Amino acid sequence: MENSAWSSEQLDAINWRGGNLLVSAAAGTGKTAVLVGRIMGHLKDPVNPIDINRLLVVTYTNAAAAEMRERIRAELASEISRNPESMHLRRQMILLNDACIATMHSFCLDVVREHFYMVGLDPAFRLADETEAELLQLEVLEALLEEKYAGGDASFFALVDLYGGERDDEGLKELVLKLFRFSRSLPCPGDWLRQVAGEWAKQVESIDAYAWCEELKQGIGLEIGGCIEEIKRAIALCLKPGGPVAYIDNLKQDLKMLGSLSSLCKRSWAELGEGFDGASFAGLKPLRKKDGIRSELQEQVKTIRDQVKKRIDSIRKTVFSRTPEQQANDMRRMAPVVEALIGLVSEFGERYRGAKERRSVLDFSDLEHYCLRILSREDEGCDRFTPSSIALEFRERFVEILVDEYQDINAVQEAILNLISKQEAKRSSIFMVGDVKQSIYRFRLAEPGLFLEKYHRYPRQADNGERRIDLKQNYRSRDRVIEAVNYLFGQIMAPGVAEMKYGGESELVPGSVYPDSDDGKDLGTEPVQLVIVDAAGDGVEPGDDSLEEQWDDDGVFSGSEEQGDNRVLFNQAQLEARLVAAEIERLRKEGVKVWDREAGDYRPLCFRDIAVLLRTTRGAAQAFVEELRRAGIPAYAQVDTGYFDAIEVKTVLSLLNIIDNPRQDIPLLAVLRSPIGGFNAAELAEIRVHLPEGSFYEAAVRVAGKGDNPVGKKLQEFFRKLEGWRTVARRRGTKELLWNLFEDTGYYDYAGAMPGGKQRQANLRLLETWAARYENSSFTGLFHFLRFVERMQENGWEMGTAAVTAENDDAVRVVSIHRSKGLEFPLVFVAGLGRMFNFADLRGKVLVHRKLGIGLEFVDRDLAVTYPTLAKLAVKNRIRREMLAEEMRLLYVAMTRAREKLVLVGTVKNLNKSAGEWCRAASTGADTLPEAVLARARCYLDWIAPAAVRQAGGLELWQRAGEENGQQEGEVYFDVRVVKASELEERAATAPRPKDDDSLFTTGEGVELAAGDGLGEVERRLSWRYPWEKALGKKAKFSVTEARNIFAASGEWYGPEEEMRRTDFVSHPRFYRKTGGITAAERGSIMHLVLQHVDPAKAGDVTGVKRELEEMVAREILGPDQIEVVDIDAIAGLFAGELGRRIVRAGEAVLRELPFSLSLPAEELYSGELCGYGERVLVQGVIDCLLDEGDGFVLIDYKTDELRPGRVEELVAKYRPQVDLYALAVERILKKPVKKKYLYFLSGGLAVKI
Repeated sequence: MENSAWSSEQLDAINWRGGNLLVSAAAGTGKTAVLVGRIMGHLKDPVNPIDINRLLVVTYTNAAAAEMRERIRAELASEISRNPESMHLRRQMILLNDACIATMHSFCLDVVREHFYMVGLDPAFRLADETEAELLQLEVLEALLEEKYAGGDASFFALVDLYGGERDDEGLKELVLKLFRFSRSLPCPGDWLRQVAGEWAKQVESIDAYAWCEELKQGIGLEIGGCIEEIKRAIALCLKPGGPVAYIDNLKQDLKMLGSLSSLCKRSWAELGEGFDGASFAGLKPLRKKDGIRSELQEQVKTIRDQVKKRIDSIRKTVFSRTPEQQANDMRRMAPVVEALIGLVSEFGERYRGAKERRSVLDFSDLEHYCLRILSREDEGCDRFTPSSIALEFRERFVEILVDEYQDINAVQEAILNLISKQEAKRSSIFMVGDVKQSIYRFRLAEPGLFLEKYHRYPRQADNGERRIDLKQNYRSRDRVIEAVNYLFGQIMAPGVAEMKYGGESELVPGSVYPDSDDGKDLGTEPVQLVIVDAAGDGVEPGDDSLEEQWDDDGVFSGSEEQGDNRVLFNQAQLEARLVAAEIERLRKEGVKVWDREAGDYRPLCFRDIAVLLRTTRGAAQAFVEELRRAGIPAYAQVDTGYFDAIEVKTVLSLLNIIDNPRQDIPLLAVLRSPIGGFNAAELAEIRVHLPEGSFYEAAVRVAGKGDNPVGKKLQEFFRKLEGWRTVARRRGTKELLWNLFEDTGYYDYAGAMPGGKQRQANLRLLETWAARYENSSFTGLFHFLRFVERMQENGWEMGTAAVTAENDDAVRVVSIHRSKGLEFPLVFVAGLGRMFNFADLRGKVLVHRKLGIGLEFVDRDLAVTYPTLAKLAVKNRIRREMLAEEMRLLYVAMTRAREKLVLVGTVKNLNKSAGEWCRAASTGADTLPEAVLARARCYLDWIAPAAVRQAGGLELWQRAGEENGQQEGEVYFDVRVVKASELEERAATAPRPKDDDSLFTTGEGVELAAGDGLGEVERRLSWRYPWEKALGKKAKFSVTEARNIFAASGEWYGPEEEMRRTDFVSHPRFYRKTGGITAAERGSIMHLVLQHVDPAKAGDVTGVKRELEEMVAREILGPDQIEVVDIDAIAGLFAGELGRRIVRAGEAVLRELPFSLSLPAEELYSGELCGYGERVLVQGVIDCLLDEGDGFVLIDYKTDELRPGRVEELVAKYRPQVDLYALAVERILKKPVKKKYLYFLSGGLAVKI
């Protein structure tokens, strides 16, 4: 942007240099442009220009970092074009590639890699991805729990009884991991855990010493305030013509009592409890019919009063059912349980740390914590951090630290930033930009309170090196959108619910210019639409109450998306999708236009201009995509769920399962019935008839053994293939196995020919990608991969289907609100607004909060009694408020994505009832909605609709409620419209079905071509063959093992297939197992590792080998568990024999584990098959041992195969091509002949000359 285009606030944010600066940048205010502008300002400063590598720019995502770097590059290029003689600017372009523009994790990774020695890390450490870390956590925790079970600790068994499940201990596992992961978001996890336990164990003279009491008093005060507003509304109804005036005295008494309770919220806990014990509602005075009382007003007043009585009674029963003394005693009695739980979490943390050290891996949380240790002095506690010498170096290096999306950082990241930034008054150097109203990553443990604390503390005018600047001029949206956003959030964003107040400096100001179109068809001329689908009796199965409000005594919705009927949620989304489709069709038919900023003109609305935003895509995105496509509207969804439900993924996973263990009937039947097996239902039934009892696998083996009918022969062929695949699985990785399966079965091509074939093939490729990532972790093997997938499904680790539609394709995008952050669209539909908030987290037995600690229930096993403790009630109240605040921020993010037109869509089952509640909530004399009403919201419509009925566009809801108070005049911010579900159902039933991918599988009428109609050309094209067809599928890079298999005939080198053996696959507990889980391949790798590092001169006997192994463990080359599988006798036998003595004599002329790469003509490897193609292939390998004896080399290849009688010739034939390739590589690369080649079989101590 040119300087003339900046607003005064933006220029201030770019140019102010007086210390720490917090820029509160509302949606669409040019936050990123300001950040780039400030960076360029530093680089171009006429007095004190700096190099870009003296700035640290912290972004929230890698994509944001890449975008920031490119924006700076573009700005530098522009400046250089205007000032080509500036060597300083040219220098910045060179330095840009190495500039510190990265995520916090990337910065921490660089610090830890450079200063690993300060925290005792292996310099070769590897960063584990989230999946590997979670799997390792589960493995460590299972081992710890099994050890605890074996130990018989009474406190541990008490924990299992309280928090384990009815049939297993999954509940306890989830709890330990939840506490551990939560603690890792704090600078000092161990200290926080100890403080939590100490809070429960501390002795108090008064229960008011607990912070939980103050928290509950705030929540109770908010609820009482809402009750007072309700009673005032009831009095107003009494004063209406025909109102029950006689009730006013009772209502005034109620007000007095509620006012007294409100005052007691500022007094002691005991006094407040006594106040609730004495609170009562007198009976209403009787009314006479002749008094002319309107029955509807009378009923409304009684209903309001009954609801208030119910709320007060609920607080009395839930919070004050026990005396303060009893509540304090409950806390003390549960203290040992908390201590045992914290102890288990701490022990798990130590075990997990040890497991990572043994594998030389770190997780993402480690990066921040190790970085914090490096940057702070060890002699300081966690109450304050003092910078280390390394941190002081960073303070000198970085002139300024610029933090993007500051509202989403956590406490650990905040501590790191403070350590590396200058802290002197007026020399502080942190520029923080973000918008707390867009902090929507609570599930990632972001801490918006850090932003809010500075927002309230920093003055708008510079003071003592701290300042706040508000950016509120929105350059994205039309006036209509901005006005609706300001109106709605001015009504609902209040401190008691949203943690901040909306209005004044936080309101958006229109800053974008949208000129009028020539034909008046521009998109954004109408107010924001609020469309409510009335599903009463339609769209939902009769008698279904899934959409009804269900609340427990604590005001928590009793259902959740996971608990509800997914079919109902799908139907609800279908209704809304049909409405969205109809609106898109209407707009397209009317020829509306959108403003194209790049072209500077209006153009027709395209599908890619449209987005449908959902709070969660689960159970809804699929419905939207299907319905939009049914209407002929191209659409695609970015989802985080549904991958494991895809039929092609299920089928391949079933195949992998039976390759690992064929004695699994359900996967076996799934594969047999699939195109891979090719069996129909009648054939499967025939198999079962042969063995009515027992497993289906045994029945199939019996039928295959006979082989006297077509089904038996078909089974024989299937089992033959299965055994071949099992052989491949033992010898190769899961990734390679998958592609082998895709090729052998043709299932990848089959999936591509199914409807949605591109998506299905992408899903299969994604499975292969996951297998490759898994093999790069510290876990290997098919069994462990399948266990990993099983764990993902058991623990709800969802994964979205692979993306096959590009963002630039002309299609409507269906996306979650979280994914939409940072994006913008001309037309936005925010749907699913009637879907209930998911408060399932509040139903956990243990709740966790950063400031309030742990809240758990009191359990008396002897009396079989359980109820929430004071701590749990307080933590639950706080978390619910914070969840509501985040939901409000999510709504803000969703609505501010729209550039020109915004449509809000929600479904309710009983609109008349809901409209009555919304209108009553809006009937208050206050300018904004009461906080108590906002706090009781169950869905977004409970916020939007009450605000909408307070303006001129909400008349239809007043009519639905049977009320007469609707706003008749004034500004229309929301145009409210109601659509009956039956209308949408009727539209769907009569709409023509468009042709789509399914049309490929329908049969149309044939058309006969005459001879002169190009038939010859058609035949020529259909018979064309690719000239280099033989090269297709041929690899250009090989390992020696792969090359060996190419030299060999198909399957020859794997030896004869082994007969299928019955195996006991029952898994025993870890502490009961006699041996570990090291595979044959891993055992071979360990033997090669020993032979690489052992000193041949010291390994001629068993004692010497043992000493060498102990030395390797001490040097951490091997782990203690690994030396148990080393064949000590075999190694001693090698170096005691003639070949070993020859190695000893060679001394320094021995090369061990020698890697090489060799380029060969393709026809040489493929036996002339590609002769004349002129292609070359690359072969890579590692030579076990090479002796340089002057006149030539002696090559030795170690083998760990088991030597059985008569098998030596077979193994020599198998490995000869491999050894010949080694010799060829040595001679061509080292230019010296290989005079002798040996295979040495360790298991038999046999050296075979090749």
